[in-house]
Amino acid sequence: GGRRRQPLGWRCMPFIIAATETFEKVGSVGVAANLTVYLVKRYNIGRLAAANITNIFYGTLNFAPLLGAFISDAYLGRFRTLAYGS
Repeated sequence: GGRRRQPLGWRCMPFIIAATETFEKVGSVGVAANLTVYLVKRYNIGRLAAANITNIFYGTLNFAPLLGAFISDAYLGRFRTLAYGS
């Protein structure tokens, strides 16, 4: 006879969120770095304009979580937001 193992439940959630956030940041930095090159080579945009577009994209990308946090706190709640986001 063995003892039943207790499920870890919500104790593993910080690790899941940390891993998701880490990989999201790595992906977004990779996209932002390649976006400038893509705009210059494919669309023949000047380097300065391409860098500005990339900065606007990256700034919007980093600002979006604030909007998501507001929507989560005001309307959905953290657990429902996590469920929808997953």
